[in-house]
Amino acid sequence: MPKKSISEKTSEVTFEPLGAALPADMVIGKGQFYLLRGTVRWTGKKIERVSAQLGEAIFPAELFPSSAGQSDEREIFIKVLCLPEHIGVQNIHLNVINSAQSTEQIELGKLTLLESERPHVEPMMAMGDTPLIAICMATYQPEIPSFTRQLETILNQSYTNWLLIICDDASPKADWSEIEALCALDPRRIRLYRYEENQGFYHNFERALDYVPDNAELIAFADQDDVWYPDKLQKLVDKLNSEQADLVYSDMRIVHESGEVLSESYWQGRKNEYRDFDTVFLANTVTGAASLFKRDLLEVLLPFPERVGDAFHDHWLACAALSKGKLAYVDAPLYDYMQYGTSVIGHCDFVRWSKADRMKSVAKLALRFLKPTSAKTWLGQKLGGGMAIYKGECLRLQIMANTLKVRLPDKSGLPTLNLMNGGWASAFKLLKTHLKILKSGRTTDDAEFRLAMGFIARQYQKKRLP
Repeated sequence: MPKKSISEKTSEVTFEPLGAALPADMVIGKGQFYLLRGTVRWTGKKIERVSAQLGEAIFPAELFPSSAGQSDEREIFIKVLCLPEHIGVQNIHLNVINSAQSTEQIELGKLTLLESERPHVEPMMAMGDTPLIAICMATYQPEIPSFTRQLETILNQSYTNWLLIICDDASPKADWSEIEALCALDPRRIRLYRYEENQGFYHNFERALDYVPDNAELIAFADQDDVWYPDKLQKLVDKLNSEQADLVYSDMRIVHESGEVLSESYWQGRKNEYRDFDTVFLANTVTGAASLFKRDLLEVLLPFPERVGDAFHDHWLACAALSKGKLAYVDAPLYDYMQYGTSVIGHCDFVRWSKADRMKSVAKLALRFLKPTSAKTWLGQKLGGGMAIYKGECLRLQIMANTLKVRLPDKSGLPTLNLMNGGWASAFKLLKTHLKILKSGRTTDDAEFRLAMGFIARQYQKKRLP
């Protein structure tokens, strides 16, 4: 979508956006948050509050100290909620209030909100009387031998009623030419789309979902370089039906690019906790390329929340599916996950702390506080690290939880979705959850403890704003 600058000046008040500027239009589906991030400055005046206004609705900003550490400059983060009743052209501006309670407005422009912007997709001719599966693959500079092998394993599926949708994320022209040639292997069932602007895998999978035809009842994700077993789709369909689930996924083997089997199962260093919403939300166990889900989940999935920090499409998929209904699992590997040195995302295990290790860690911390100078340095480092966690992880999960509450209002009372409301309450709830998870033996890589530290750092920082 075309972008335009929203850097404006009103009197002595200026706003500089961080990253992409205000989009010309935005798809919101059943509700979407537009994240307004940047730096506001009011020369010589201490900024007390900032809010964004979309039409008549007002949304308060979170204020952060600027890199210069001056009171007349603030970094801001605003979650602007766009709902179906806002469809159409909306004016958006900032209200900036200083310590003397004077107010200035910064006009940011007009935002056109759309319910949907899905392209027209021709239905595919069914290959039998089984449900049509749309397989969505995101590609970027694939290793051609690996990509060729993956295509062949999809073509050789025992379940034959499928359509492969490939969205390429601005691969160089040489790679694109080879991708085009390979996809000519079965032009009836392979649809290929290329984008000139690289968006990253998260939004590239989102774009692939836009091309799912209306007559596709089921949807699967595929990576560009795995090896599917011939019965992968059939076994996933069978399990989805027998469990009456909204999403099903399987185990996988971990295989080095040399062909060496690194593990016969993905679950070698952590537990597969797919029934527990707390665990899935805090430390996802669902892998996108292992998944098959019902098309009605698209109403919850699309559009994806804006990417904050290290957001992953399969984490969003898992949380949406489990919020809506039920997950099922095939306890057997149905494909080989290929571990390459150049992989964007690799397989990793969680560190499993023993009780003795945790006691040693607590003892070291207690000793540190016996030395005030050392303790002060350590706290400063933890504050900086905690704020990075807050901006990259806490805010991302907050956006995810709030988006699910908007799109599934009947599920808004789920305790986990309210873990991330913010402040000291979130820190306390997360620490309480941490103790429960430790007691139960579940594995989350201490994610809830890390998030609690993010909220604590944020509360401490708010008290020390210049």
